[in-house]
Amino acid sequence: MHVNSLSYVLVTLPLFFLDGPFTVFLPSNEALTKIPSEELAILKENVTLLREFLEYHIVQGAYFSGDLKDGQYLTTIHQKTPIRVGVRVDGCYRRLVEANNSPLFKADIPTKNGVIHVIDWILRPSDLSWCEGVILP
Repeated sequence: MHVNSLSYVLVTLPLFFLDGPFTVFLPSNEALTKIPSEELAILKENVTLLREFLEYHIVQGAYFSGDLKDGQYLTTIHQKTPIRVGVRVDGCYRRLVEANNSPLFKADIPTKNGVIHVIDWILRPSDLSWCEGVILP
């Protein structure tokens, strides 16, 4: 699997089996090139890990920037593991600026079954390890 084709898989594969709408935190092609080659090789060989990786980038429900609050947690379809979003308010406008530790490249791309936010890094559940001991929603 070529790295760029991972973006396509991320958007399409898990969504065939669930009812929408969805919010997808889609890593940019550049973000996917930052995955260490050893880790990418493991994802290519292990379908279960690849599915978990993909599911952690998908949230059930359509969440546009205007729907979110800074510090809000969204529940992914991967074992209901949360993603923390960062939102900035500019006057009356809310702007999604990050998911976990990943800066956003482009937010609020509407789709037929939800919304896509393009992120600059990949997301991992371990991104939230800094909040050990904190009760997550």
